[in-house]
Amino acid sequence: MWRPLATATACTLAVLCSASLAAASHSLPPGPRAAKRWNSAGQFPRRSSSSDEEFCSFNASYPRQYIAYRAQPGEKLPTIDGNLDEPFWEKVGWSQSFVGITSADITPKYETRMKMRWSADTLYVAAWMEEPNVWANITQEQKQLTHTGNDFEFFVDSAGSTHGYKQVDVNAAGTVWGIALTKSYLDGGWENSSRVLGGAGWGLPGAAVAVAVQGSLNRPHDTDVGWSVEMGLPAGLLVQGSGGPLPAPGRTWRINASRSQPRPAKGRTGGGWSAWQAMGEVSMHRPERWGFLQFAAGAVNGTSEARDGSWGARAVAVAAVAAEEQARAATGAFQPDPRQLAQFAGDARVVDGTCGEVHVTLSPNDSHAFSLTVTT
Repeated sequence: MWRPLATATACTLAVLCSASLAAASHSLPPGPRAAKRWNSAGQFPRRSSSSDEEFCSFNASYPRQYIAYRAQPGEKLPTIDGNLDEPFWEKVGWSQSFVGITSADITPKYETRMKMRWSADTLYVAAWMEEPNVWANITQEQKQLTHTGNDFEFFVDSAGSTHGYKQVDVNAAGTVWGIALTKSYLDGGWENSSRVLGGAGWGLPGAAVAVAVQGSLNRPHDTDVGWSVEMGLPAGLLVQGSGGPLPAPGRTWRINASRSQPRPAKGRTGGGWSAWQAMGEVSMHRPERWGFLQFAAGAVNGTSEARDGSWGARAVAVAAVAAEEQARAATGAFQPDPRQLAQFAGDARVVDGTCGEVHVTLSPNDSHAFSLTVTT
């Protein structure tokens, strides 16, 4: 799993892989698989003329980070009704504008931003979406919102392990859907949700989610301003089954959010996907590419961004796993010697020990699995 085991200056990260980026319980299907992996900037680290120190900082690929401030003693918590005009929200800043899901160089047609705060037991999320024609056509909780209608989607990996992460979707009609994943679908992950298990599936007990439309819903012949989302998500629910920590000052979670506008109805505008942190492809299910949520206490807007100390080891691990995937696609087998990965890496420095010590152990029981440890 992604587990920082030491300090920011000496970080060890262990990754158990079935060609995935964290502890895996499923193996790759037989035969080589040509795989593409991006770092958070949407590309492999490539050979450059930068110094080793500069390259190995991975500063250029550090993802977006948002600082969430704890509710102050005596501060009135928000009424979860979709309206974001309460002091609780007004005193904190918006995130950066969402970008194209495939690239931060793409500017979506309509603006999307979000805010987050927290209390001892709740993560609060607010989002606003510009939309001249607000529409939503999914009204049953059991139906999947993703890919079939406009919605806002929020993702949490509290452990930073890419395992046991959660997804909460809501559309402009107020239809809410929650799922928990053992790991990414793309790495053979299993979904726990009402879609798979009916009433026994993972849900959102104790959560409060609401929307407010600034205009009208499903009336294409008038012009709307947009719609907003407000969530109060129990922290215990978000860390459930992941081994992740509850919110506390100085801690970080991996998060992302997206806006889905895949199939605008006749007479409506829009279409496409955007995300807070660009993913490099049309998929949110690569938690290793998400941004960071930094928890802070004290005076609102009084904390500086603190880079996650495990980032260097994470970046090396992402690149090393990508190189292993490329090696298997080319040779039919994973490589136990990191030095043999150099020809498959975008920049040899990520696997030759320059940026960190990489150890690979092939599984004795499964030729399609390996463990990888990075120490920086």
